[in-house]
Amino acid sequence: MAILRPRVDGGDVTDADGTVAIGRARKDDPSTAITKWIPVEVIACYEAVTTAFGNSIAAWLPYVIPAGILVTFGWIAFATADKKAKSAIAWRQAWVSSFAFAFWVAGSTSADIWRLIVPGWNSAFNPALFAIGGVLLPIVDGVLRRLGIRQD
Repeated sequence: MAILRPRVDGGDVTDADGTVAIGRARKDDPSTAITKWIPVEVIACYEAVTTAFGNSIAAWLPYVIPAGILVTFGWIAFATADKKAKSAIAWRQAWVSSFAFAFWVAGSTSADIWRLIVPGWNSAFNPALFAIGGVLLPIVDGVLRRLGIRQD
């Protein structure tokens, strides 16, 4: 069976000189970098659920976010499964995508909804969370690589 989603570019391929190829350089803004890691199917599902309930989702958000993280992890693990690859499942992509989803939700959810959950929430926190996530994503990817979590 063909894989349902492409795997994220490289990271496990070692060049002849012993360096690790990391794919092409990315010059995306933090929100774009984060969104590229998250399956569009998960984003669409999350948006459909939260839009349908509007601000009343605030009470459920502490449950919806972990559920979305689990769905992201499971979907990536399932959709990138490739028996021909060195690692049948793109484990690092599954972990980093789940991490990216958490920052995407925190940054993209309306500040009005966050104020219902966290009194004193400032709308400036949303872009700040995107920026923090954009900085942390390559760090998390590097840590997972050092721990031997395969991608290819």
